Amino acid sequence: MTVNYLPVMSVRPSEIIALTEVPDVAKDRMLPLFLVRPWLGKGSLRRATDRVQHALGGRRWIANLDVSYEGEDEGSSAEMAHLQISEGAFENWKIFIQEMPNCIPAAIVCPEIEDFALQINSLIELGRGLAVRFDRRQISDINPYVLELSKLNLAELYIVLDYGQRDARIMRDVGVAVEDCKIVMENLPEVNLAISATTFPGTFEADNETIYERTFHSSVAQGIPSNTLIYSDHGSTRVRDDKGGGTPRPRIDLPRDNVWHFFRSELVRKEDMSKSEYIALRDEEYRNMADSAVKSRNWDPNLNIWGTQFIKITQLGSDYGINSPAKSTACRINIHLTRQALYGSTLTSSDFEEDWVD
Repeated sequence: MTVNYLPVMSVRPSEIIALTEVPDVAKDRMLPLFLVRPWLGKGSLRRATDRVQHALGGRRWIANLDVSYEGEDEGSSAEMAHLQISEGAFENWKIFIQEMPNCIPAAIVCPEIEDFALQINSLIELGRGLAVRFDRRQISDINPYVLELSKLNLAELYIVLDYGQRDARIMRDVGVAVEDCKIVMENLPEVNLAISATTFPGTFEADNETIYERTFHSSVAQGIPSNTLIYSDHGSTRVRDDKGGGTPRPRIDLPRDNVWHFFRSELVRKEDMSKSEYIALRDEEYRNMADSAVKSRNWDPNLNIWGTQFIKITQLGSDYGINSPAKSTACRINIHLTRQALYGSTLTSSDFEEDWVD
């Protein structure tokens, strides 16, 4: 399997919907890594992983337990803690993975190197390969982990160096990332190596924003011995804590290969505005923003996919169009995932012809 794109994703509704609707030609070129956590913050983790498997239609994916997740639901928090117990070489995590035949297990990067070594030797017994995601915000030294991985006789190994939430200043760390990559590649010459980050903005004062993850990847790839670095990002999402921050203004995002374009309304709900009045104005603004996106010079008429169709039916005033931040986000992620999976490919509109599913 040739992997063009390895997005780091979360099991949130907007991301699952977006991935479900990615065209097959793009899905076949990506290997998503999902940070496994409770679906909607509660209940069994199987509710989340079942949705991932349905979205991918039997394709492979990487299951990475989201150890940074802090939930409020007692039941799901207990299950998360249960899977992180190190006894028996993280046997609970292995059993959880074993019941999902299409997923590649990602090792839990624990502080105790001895426990990590026992775990990776246990996980490879599943015969599905192995993945390790290093959160470089949390793991300051990858050397001891890489050394343990080098002792394995493993045909398929994926390593993701994840630099987390960043901005344009990520370019200052190209040298650091190059050295990280060299450490991995010198010890693991056959590794499938990806570097990841997200620079999707939190504020939208500008009409566009460079996709610095792509620039970062290209710069690092030029500095390592083998230019086979897999591209990775967070699917045009931010690393966030799920805490509320108010209702965003109506906005339609239009991803291109290297730039995000934003079409943002100035509408805010005033104190004397009724809910029905606000909703009517909001829906009208989403239509206006969609109209601006379709008529802009950055609109690609050859990209005939779910996300672009969603913008077009919004432009036409359909009741099924974008009328909320959640729908707008799913639309953006769908377009972004497709573009990055097919980055550098020359395709026509006929390559994306699939039945429209509302």
